[in-house]
Amino acid sequence: MGMKEKFTGFVESKVMPFVGVVSTNKILLAIRDGLVLSMPVMIVGSIAIVIGDFPVKAVQDFFAMVFGENWNWWNWDVINPATMGLVALFTACGVGYSYAKSHEVEPLPAGILGIVAYFLLLVQMDGGGFAADDFGQRGCLRLSSAAS
Repeated sequence: MGMKEKFTGFVESKVMPFVGVVSTNKILLAIRDGLVLSMPVMIVGSIAIVIGDFPVKAVQDFFAMVFGENWNWWNWDVINPATMGLVALFTACGVGYSYAKSHEVEPLPAGILGIVAYFLLLVQMDGGGFAADDFGQRGCLRLSSAAS
């Protein structure tokens, strides 16, 4: 019996049952589906970042010539905060929505409750309010660590 057959046997006998149990867990499926729901927003934000900070100097010079010197202000001032800056909020709503849908209950109130729970987990700044960084990827990390 070769090394490949031993490895395949180990994976089939030890790893596959664990993966089967994990892949049917409703909570993990809801987290996966919630992240998938926020994927279009991340794609739009990523495309804007690539266009706004295109790595080829000639393209940047061309855009500056056509649209003016500060042609990429829209990228960091408008599109990035509206997309990548809100990923954690969209994910919190999507996870609640997906989890409720998997239990065949009304998903919209669960999505709203996910947003409320997200705001409860945010760190408030001195004097009130929330840090804008908490709505982006850092907030998504905080959300996932609080769920554990």
